[in-house]
Parts: sequence; structure tokens; C-alpha cells
Amino acid sequence: MPQIKIENVKVEWAKLFEPDTKFIKPDGEYSMNIIMSEERAAEVCEQLDQLSKDKLDEVVKATPENKRAALAESLSIVSSAKTYRDKDGNTTGEVFFKTKLAAVRTSKEGVKTKQRPIVLDSKKKPMDGSTLIGNDSIVNIVIDVYPYMMQSNKTVGTSLRIEAVQVLSLEEGRKSAASMFDEEDGYVAEAVAKDDAQDTPSFDDSDTTPAAEGSDEGDF
Repeated sequence: MPQIKIENVKVEWAKLFEPDTKFIKPDGEYSMNIIMSEERAAEVCEQLDQLSKDKLDEVVKATPENKRAALAESLSIVSSAKTYRDKDGNTTGEVFFKTKLAAVRTSKEGVKTKQRPIVLDSKKKPMDGSTLIGNDSIVNIVIDVYPYMMQSNKTVGTSLRIEAVQVLSLEEGRKSAASMFDEEDGYVAEAVAKDDAQDTPSFDDSDTTPAAEGSDEGDF
């Protein structure tokens, strides 16, 4: 699938360490909004709109020739960019893109596989979720782009799925409850091997705030 990298963007509502199960049950999904100026968004939209157009052409070509013209006329391309509003509902001159990733992927054969975003600090060190990524943090993000056609409303667009995030500037969010515990003498659980099946993306090192000391393992 096509993949794009977007650098130095502001984020909000980042749920990257634990999937949100409020709407996607039972497994949930990871998600994050990325916010940028209209000028920067125009460059991203140009790439996404071209992928949507390619998808539209693909769908039309797969239709019987005598129905192609009617189908092409009925289809419309929808933008992935949405107008951004502040907490008071006022427009800011910015737009946002919603990115997400299902916590479980199901193949065409029905095989289910767990998946999660790769989350790194500015030095490409994995973050473990003990410090959450708050609103207005600045990140680089790698996104897998999935063009789609929705038959129900005759629209063509792109779904943006999080592959990896690199945190450049951290606005600390609410800490995980687990981070409030100190180490104690007592029961020690058997170590569980970490699944490193995912490749680390090609981010450059950046001279900004790294993750907290000791956060050298993934959140799962």
C-alpha cells in the first residue's frame, strides 16, 4: 500500500499505547489527530486526492463498459482533511487528519493478528506508554494510505492508518496508573518475550527531548 511521511505536525487525542474500545469492540483501535496549516495540508491532500482518483479510475475500469460513464458520474472524491476548530468551536485556519490503526487485523482467510503503532522518541528509542502523548505535542508520523470506495454513498477517499510515530516535542499527558508504583520485594512474574516482528521505520535522529530513562521496551 502507499506510504507517506509527514514531519513536524501537532497532535491531539493520541491513543497510541492502549487501544480505545469505546466504538470498536472487542479489540479496539489506536488513533491520533494530526493538525497542520491549510498550506501544508494542501500538499498532503494533493497526494491523497491523486490516490483517490486512481482508485476511482480502477473501480470504473472494473465495471462493464456500458455502465462506466454512469458510475464515473455518480462517484465523488471526499477529502481526508477536516476543518479544525478550537475548544470554543472557532476555526483556527488549520485542518486535521484523523489517523488510526485497528488493534487486530483480520486477513481474507479469517486469520487474526495483533498490531500496534511503533512509537519512538526523538532519538528513535521506543516509548513504553508510562508517559502519555498529550495535546500539542509535535511528531513525525509514517502513515499507510488505503484508498477505498464506499458503495452506500458513492464516495471515494483514503483511510490513514498509523504505522509509526516519532515524538519530537512532548506535552506530557496523563501518566499511566502503573507508573505510580515503586518497585517492591515480593512476587516476580515470569518474563514474556517481546514481539519485534515490526520493522522500525527510517526516522532521522532529532535533537529534542528523549523518552524517560528506562523506557526501552514497547508498550506490549
